[in-house]
Amino acid sequence: MGATYVASKFGVVGYSESVALELHGTGVEISVVAPAVIQTEMSAGLKEVRGLKPSTPEDVAEAIIDGLRRPRFAVFQPKAIGAMAFTFSAMRYRLRHALARLAKRDKLLLDFDPSARAAYETRVTAVPANANGAATAKDTEAAETR
Repeated sequence: MGATYVASKFGVVGYSESVALELHGTGVEISVVAPAVIQTEMSAGLKEVRGLKPSTPEDVAEAIIDGLRRPRFAVFQPKAIGAMAFTFSAMRYRLRHALARLAKRDKLLLDFDPSARAAYETRVTAVPANANGAATAKDTEAAETR
């Protein structure tokens, strides 16, 4: 789960950087918003990362507004993770990985309280209803194989 989530974020950042390069000089600005853990239903049951305070949705909204006012490619929330990200990217992998393990970042998405996440997990894996409010046989079969 953690690797898939991180890979999807890498994909978005890489794609966005390529688009930003292609659109340079056109007046179109591209930004990516990079929040840490946000206190929402999705983060329920996750353990805190040492030295990193979770953000509220309002904190992230303020960061987005700031990014619109002062355009830049990367908008970090909290701002401290921007410095951490740039510092980590300059480190050798062995040191970067050792520090991630020390801060327990390597287990963030794997070490959680399942009971605290139960409502979220049920909601996101629910079978969608058709226009009449009933699940289709195809949707039910797909949900059962998850």
